[in-house]
Amino acid sequence: MQIGLPAAKRGIAIGHAFLSRLEHLAGAANTSYMLLSSRLMYAPAAFNAGLLSVVTSPADLDAFVDDLVSDIAQNSPVSHRMHKAAIADLIEYGSLELIPQGRRDLQSTSEVSDDFLEGVRSFVEKRKPNFPGR
Repeated sequence: MQIGLPAAKRGIAIGHAFLSRLEHLAGAANTSYMLLSSRLMYAPAAFNAGLLSVVTSPADLDAFVDDLVSDIAQNSPVSHRMHKAAIADLIEYGSLELIPQGRRDLQSTSEVSDDFLEGVRSFVEKRKPNFPGR
């Protein structure tokens, strides 16, 4: 597998918003390398640059995806919503200090959810949780 941004080969300029996210993930050196050279990066190099979370072989891909989907589905929908919102805020505002105070209270919101109570109960009872999603 390869990943890259061959925009300069086509006379395309990538905008600040996308480049800001890419630079945050991969750093200025990797971002510059990809954009200025238009070279593709192989999966191990993209992984080392922070552009990929996991690299697996094609033969293991289906099993990996099935396991990942299962792990995600077993976790709390409330936690997922809160985490997605927090990540989106960090991307939109750029830093914790710039996020409006009212948006920073996601954790306290989750701590009064039925999912939180089920998580605590299941931990104490040493069983898998059955999250209601509220």
